[in-house]
Amino acid sequence: MDTLQLEHVSPGLLKPNNWNPNYVSPENEAKLEASLERLDFFRPIVVRELDDGTLEILGGAHRAKIAQRKGFETVPIINLGRIDDEKAKEISLADNGRYGFDDAVKLSDLFSSLPDPRVLTSFLPYSDTEIDVFLASAKVDLKELDEDLPLKLDEDLPKLPKEPNKSAYRVLRFKVPIEDAQLIEDVIQEVMVAKGLTGSDSQTNAGDALILICRERRDRQV
Repeated sequence: MDTLQLEHVSPGLLKPNNWNPNYVSPENEAKLEASLERLDFFRPIVVRELDDGTLEILGGAHRAKIAQRKGFETVPIINLGRIDDEKAKEISLADNGRYGFDDAVKLSDLFSSLPDPRVLTSFLPYSDTEIDVFLASAKVDLKELDEDLPLKLDEDLPKLPKEPNKSAYRVLRFKVPIEDAQLIEDVIQEVMVAKGLTGSDSQTNAGDALILICRERRDRQV
């Protein structure tokens, strides 16, 4: 692969690939659009060149779609040239993948250092409750957090292993009625705060809280 160079082309010249598994909800797509309006393109779109000269997107399809819809004249791209399908798909997965997770203490401190951290919810995939959890945890010493802090639920919940096996996690997808969504979020956030579940990324923390709730339910039935 030759030395990579930044180019600027019309977003209309970019073609999405047909294997991209990355789904962005309408809510987060709106936040992505707000992010582009606020921060512009600080990250180029990654493309490859097909035999007919078409520029196929390997990373950044949603940003390209928004840019075209918003009337951007040009967008920054990195053209990887004519690479084969196997490498193109691997690069696409690597571009969408995230190799680590946020250090909860550092992320809490980072949020606290901003004048108005809740403004982040308008253009980043954070909710108000997630911001509140991290701001609250920044005010306490997580090492001294009382793990036996009583919840507002009927009984204390069991504890998860202190170092769960991250590789054993898998994503579960389900739908809930809109009128019940806030209740579910509130209960999960309550458990996260009460049990100090801030050591991983927000989705894993929420999943750990849900596990505790389910275990408590199962134990009641035994």
